[in-house]
Amino acid sequence: MKSKRIHRLSSLLGLTGTAAMLALAGCSGQGNIGKGKQQPNEAESPAQQGPVTLSLYINGADISDEELQRYFHEPLKKKLPYMTLEIVRNAKGTSIEELVTSGTFPDLIYTSNPNLVQFKPFDILSDLNGLTNKNLDPGRFENYEWDAIKMYGDKGELYGVPFSQNVAALIYNKDLFDKFAVPYPKENMTWDDVYELAKKLTTSQDKNAYIGIDPAGPWFVGSGLSLNYADAKTNKSVIDSEQWKMVFSMLKQFYEIPGFLGPDNKVSYGTAAFAKDRLTAMNPIWASSLQANLKPLTEVNWDLTTLPNFKGSVAPAGYIHNKQAQGAGVRSNKARHLR
Repeated sequence: MKSKRIHRLSSLLGLTGTAAMLALAGCSGQGNIGKGKQQPNEAESPAQQGPVTLSLYINGADISDEELQRYFHEPLKKKLPYMTLEIVRNAKGTSIEELVTSGTFPDLIYTSNPNLVQFKPFDILSDLNGLTNKNLDPGRFENYEWDAIKMYGDKGELYGVPFSQNVAALIYNKDLFDKFAVPYPKENMTWDDVYELAKKLTTSQDKNAYIGIDPAGPWFVGSGLSLNYADAKTNKSVIDSEQWKMVFSMLKQFYEIPGFLGPDNKVSYGTAAFAKDRLTAMNPIWASSLQANLKPLTEVNWDLTTLPNFKGSVAPAGYIHNKQAQGAGVRSNKARHLR
């Protein structure tokens, strides 16, 4: 049953999508790259030069150890058996700044395209335009996937290549809807429709505080509108636009539902609470996060539907608005091993 829901996740017309990518990054800011090491003999093939180890930095995108094994380690072992991939996840002690400062920033980066802005100030991203022309057929991917990545290049740079596409949906706890005799969410609902459902499901009973929805934040509520945070030409914020005001007004309505705010007026629900506490009725979620939480969700009687949008919105909820990109960046002196 769960597998059918995952299949529906990729086929529902109202899903908000994100595109994923593979990117090559340079490390001109890393002064010790290759230091003290003999430069490879270009006349020899990479395999003849002996074992090669590359490191992959995961920051800003969800991928499980099982997925890494399936999509990275196993194919790499078959294609380039002399190469080993080490994984470095973003955590305390392995932030971008800490790794750059220590001179140990990994060779590859796996991230979402909105997170590319975190790497740009450190000068560790490479322009892949030349490499992709030689090694990749651009026609394998949709134009919007390339556009999602190219928008982060100030002068036409390409910081990655598409890898996968993420989508979003609204998951809901069927037992809570049944408990309070509220009809299940339907496809292509508006945020106003969901708000009405949330009001009926936010209540206290049997010493439990039930929450109708955790709207997550403005990035989900405004996702179907394809809104920008800043003007690319002026570099000034545009979150005071009428559409952004509409997004924050909707969030305000959710927060003001009696019983929505927790102790000390804090909101701390999320997917983990949806799966563990089973007190939240609805939760917007990315497919990658859903995949990562499938195990705890096995105890929940859940289903999913399309992510809501605003009534009369020009961009439907299925519009690929915020294309995320998972990417891999490689230091310049090791790029030859990936060709």
